[in-house]
Amino acid sequence: MWAYILENMTETQYRNNQPVFCLINEFEIDDEHVFIDRDDRSERTELEELFEMLSNGDRLIVRSVTDFADTLVELTEVKRQRHHFV
Repeated sequence: MWAYILENMTETQYRNNQPVFCLINEFEIDDEHVFIDRDDRSERTELEELFEMLSNGDRLIVRSVTDFADTLVELTEVKRQRHHFV
């Protein structure tokens, strides 16, 4: 099992990541399987690394699919590139 978190670094948009952290603890997900990006950066390097490591059948905990991209166009591109994971 894996987890992805988009960390709050700006005051313009608050994300409640507490439920994700609770699930990480509940399922005892190893630190090596938790990937965290900052929301003040346009690149999501940890997300890209995570996608490279995922295999069919893996489970991913994420607060919202909107954490994968800043716009609907970007989210559509993520889905197109990673259609077997999203």
